[in-house]
Amino acid sequence: MCVLCAALHPDRAEALWQTHAGSLTAPIAAAGSNDAKEIADYLVKGYWNEAYPSFSEDHDPRRFDVSAGGELTYSFRGMSAAEKKIAKQALAAWTEVSGLTFREVQTGGDIRFRNDDPLNVGGGAYSYSQLDGWLGDVRKIDYSVISIDKNWDTKPISLNSYWFQTYVHEIGHALGLGHAGQYNGEGTIDREFKYDSWQLSVMSYVAQDENPNVRGEYAFLGSLMSADILAIQSIYGTDVRANHGNSTYGYKSNIGGPLGQMMMAWLDKKPMGRDVWQGNPMAFTVYDTGGKDVINLSKAFYGQRISLAEGAVSDFMGVRGGMVIAYGSTIENAIGGRGGDRFTGNDVANRLDGRGGHDRLNGQAGADLLVGSDGRDRLFGGADDDRLLGGAGDDVLNGGAGVDTAVFGGKAAIRLTLGKTGAQQTGNGRDSLLGVENVVTGGGNDRLTGNEQKNILNAGTGHDLLKGQGGDDRLLGGAGKDRLFGGNGNDTLLAGDDADQLTGGGGDDSLDGGSGSDLLKGDEGHDTLLGGEGADSLYGGAGNDRLTGGGGADVFRFGLEQDHVTDFTDDVDTLELWADLWGGVSLSVTEVLASYATVQAEGVVLNFGNGHVLTLEGLTDTAVLLNDIRIL
Repeated sequence: MCVLCAALHPDRAEALWQTHAGSLTAPIAAAGSNDAKEIADYLVKGYWNEAYPSFSEDHDPRRFDVSAGGELTYSFRGMSAAEKKIAKQALAAWTEVSGLTFREVQTGGDIRFRNDDPLNVGGGAYSYSQLDGWLGDVRKIDYSVISIDKNWDTKPISLNSYWFQTYVHEIGHALGLGHAGQYNGEGTIDREFKYDSWQLSVMSYVAQDENPNVRGEYAFLGSLMSADILAIQSIYGTDVRANHGNSTYGYKSNIGGPLGQMMMAWLDKKPMGRDVWQGNPMAFTVYDTGGKDVINLSKAFYGQRISLAEGAVSDFMGVRGGMVIAYGSTIENAIGGRGGDRFTGNDVANRLDGRGGHDRLNGQAGADLLVGSDGRDRLFGGADDDRLLGGAGDDVLNGGAGVDTAVFGGKAAIRLTLGKTGAQQTGNGRDSLLGVENVVTGGGNDRLTGNEQKNILNAGTGHDLLKGQGGDDRLLGGAGKDRLFGGNGNDTLLAGDDADQLTGGGGDDSLDGGSGSDLLKGDEGHDTLLGGEGADSLYGGAGNDRLTGGGGADVFRFGLEQDHVTDFTDDVDTLELWADLWGGVSLSVTEVLASYATVQAEGVVLNFGNGHVLTLEGLTDTAVLLNDIRIL
């Protein structure tokens, strides 16, 4: 059997806290660092294979004979109500990450808790396992005994204490895990892994600030850590659905278990009692199995440093290196408070909301939404198609790769040219834009100019001026009297309410006047014009154009090439013809119709020669046009 797999004594742990050994300026462990995975493998195999004879009589990995999501039993002997409670809470922490369930029995059982030092080694906290046979290439645990002296720690028994951490640690041994290095009890701590500390494993003897490679400060653990989760799941499988819904970590937490209780007591000031919260610094790992989740730090007065990448280590509520994202866990969103936050997303679509303070938000991969809110913020979208909202203050919006959109709210007028490198007036500040293709504004009278790329300019309400420039652009005027110029490229111009002016420019454009009495000009290219509701004026210009007036008394102007009018209405709409079509000679409407108009299958066709042909679809008689033509 494994003899005396002991926990680090609280006097030693307390000494680490008192001295704060190590460096708080060491680099943060990189997201995706292999150290956690290597430590996990060591907890399961390496420790037992290398264990000194005094540590173990058997050098083989071990486990209970239980299937994924199965049940183990436990019992208590001679323990107080407080000791039993903290033991059950520690078991619950293991259930959350392993899927194993634990049922209390009166005597015996798979795990046997006591506080009377059955091996007579002088007290302390330790675990040993009786091994019986083999399960494939690992030893079968018949039962494990956990002994934690009733005077183990002079501090009160609490979740937020070394008591809870000790019980979690010893249960780890009982289930088959070793230490994160070749240390035991009061032995010398020799790090075998660069980032070996409590930050990655509750099975470590190294406090966060004792390892100079770890950016972290001394804090008791409120959960299993990332290496522990990988290790236990490699033994007992991943039949786990902990935190499977839309979970909130931080303020207004809705997660269960010991960590959820501590968050409510710590951040929301819920009266949970001293057996839950003592006010000690806490570190934890976010383990989540599904849903849309958020790290909520909205009430924080100081800046947070948060990364949502799996395996990443973050600063949480003033605790450096206090939060780790478990491998395989996906957290989508983060909310900051009043301080200057530094948020980094992951590979999925994130919403990073800095709120108050001068924030730095980095979306990384995925179609992200970055919200700076108040302060001088720096937003970097990263890969994929992102949306950036700087908010109030002078911000820097860098879309990065992908097709990115800058969003501005409010009623202040915005003057913005994409491609311009300096600061520009954007309503509630002067912002600098880089790598941004699209713009959405609010209720001001805006002037937006695109660049040579494919842009979307959406001006919202107000009397706006939009210029697409080069590229195949999409211009949306919204409500108000807007002027839209597509420029070069195959553009789409969409007006809204009121009287708007739309000019396609070069390329094959699509113009939609919406409601109101609008002026639509296709200019060059083969354009499609739709007047919409209201009395509209439509001029195709050069190219073979298609014109639809929509509702209202519309005016169609024709001057060259081959156009189609799809919905000309007799005695309602007006057709304007340039005299240049027939050489500028003075002709009456009757003469024009007699000379150039014929009825064909698709409607009345006016063929002026030299390739200039106008078709009025659906008409069956040239005479209906006598009162509807105006010669220019």
